[in-house]
Amino acid sequence: MSDTLKFNALFIVGSLLIAIFSLMAAGAGIGGGVLFVGIFYLVLRYSSSLAVPLSNFAIFGGAIPIFFVNFRRKNPIVDKPLIDYDIALLAQPMTLAGTTIGVLANVLLPEWINEGLLFLMLVLISYRSTKKAISKYKSESLERKKEKEQKNVDEEEKQTTNSSNLDQKIDQIKDGNGKDEIEFEEIEDQNKDQQVNSHGSDPDFKTEDENLDTNETPNPKEKNKIKDQEKKEDETWIDVDLEHQNKETKKNSQNSEYQKEIEMIEKDEKKIGIKRIILFLIVWLITFLISLLKGGGSKKSLVGVEKCSAAFWTVTFISLPINILITLYVGRMMLNKAKLKDKINYPIVKGDVKWGKKIIIAFSLVCFLNGLVAGMLGAGAGTITSFILVEMKLNPEVLTATSALIVLLASSSTAIQYLLIGLVPYAKGFWFFGVTLICFPIGKLTLNYLVRKYKRAALILFTFAIAITVSAVLMCYNTIDALLHQSHKNKISQFCN
Repeated sequence: MSDTLKFNALFIVGSLLIAIFSLMAAGAGIGGGVLFVGIFYLVLRYSSSLAVPLSNFAIFGGAIPIFFVNFRRKNPIVDKPLIDYDIALLAQPMTLAGTTIGVLANVLLPEWINEGLLFLMLVLISYRSTKKAISKYKSESLERKKEKEQKNVDEEEKQTTNSSNLDQKIDQIKDGNGKDEIEFEEIEDQNKDQQVNSHGSDPDFKTEDENLDTNETPNPKEKNKIKDQEKKEDETWIDVDLEHQNKETKKNSQNSEYQKEIEMIEKDEKKIGIKRIILFLIVWLITFLISLLKGGGSKKSLVGVEKCSAAFWTVTFISLPINILITLYVGRMMLNKAKLKDKINYPIVKGDVKWGKKIIIAFSLVCFLNGLVAGMLGAGAGTITSFILVEMKLNPEVLTATSALIVLLASSSTAIQYLLIGLVPYAKGFWFFGVTLICFPIGKLTLNYLVRKYKRAALILFTFAIAITVSAVLMCYNTIDALLHQSHKNKISQFCN
């Protein structure tokens, strides 16, 4: 395996395409692995066994700065981090368990099977994500239309109120003795004088007080009528205030009953917490240590485990029950919090997921499949997870940030596994690591700016849909090429020997 960089025209074009697709993948919240594999395979003409490990290195490089971009950002709706650490923690164990199996599947299965399965998956995701993006765009357009209509209504009400105030003023200065027309004309003169700001030099101008002084006193009946009206309005406002106070009292009494629980939930969601950090590290370290123990490729096991021996397969698969146990623990923790929120009627913010037992189990299984695809096909771990979170209607900004963390955890584990079994040439691996390290934050920050400027979160979903569609097209070509040039050698025998 050549480990030298040749900066010829083909290599430069391939690197530029990796940079361009990095910008797209960063905005979409996916690793971009399928895009990268297509470029490595079609443009740079690397074999599938080299393209997939290089893809994971490129994903790892881009995921690092994206995490730091998202880490300090806040949720656009409520006061908590943009990254949903509970979702990431639930996804990580099963995703990493999937990558362990996926790496082996990549080595053992024929290339056309790997790529054909990925193509079919991408077609489905492309179709569904495009529909979701269009639906989100229409929803945002409808909200904008309603806001505009409400603004127009508010302006009309304001004008009506001003007109009503003027009419009331006219009524108040009527004397009831045939001088209505004279007084109305005087008010019109006042308005004209105020508009041209010339009343100071107008000798005929009279203030409202002067008009009242020079005219006869108001009719007693009119006075009583005005007083009755004011009294009625005061009583109405008192009723409204009492009703509002009753609602607030009821709400406050309910909140005070569960004040401790509310504060506990808010405190838990405002930061990542030591418990979550420890669980993240445990899962990642288990996967990493297993890779060191089993070895592979040109790398020897630290404890002398021979490749394809009983001990090798035992060490390889021992992470599965451990990750399942951690997933059960995290799932139980999330389920208990969801039940507590239901009990105290804790508000579910638009764009959050309402977790239940079935949703937690289904999501965990999808994450295992996600890791399998990431390890086997070189796809970023965010591809399937992002798709499922889109289906679950998670807020698009939260979705991309959370997915990026999942990608970082999975890609770092997978890249190191490939490095340890000797499948990644250092020069090429770290070159593309550097390209994505620079381009990913540029793409992410650019899309964030556009979303804020145009107030269109649908842009994130459209970027995701476009990235997946391009990936499907590239993978279609890869699959056909693999079928035409497939090797009939026994890959299991090659791997073990």
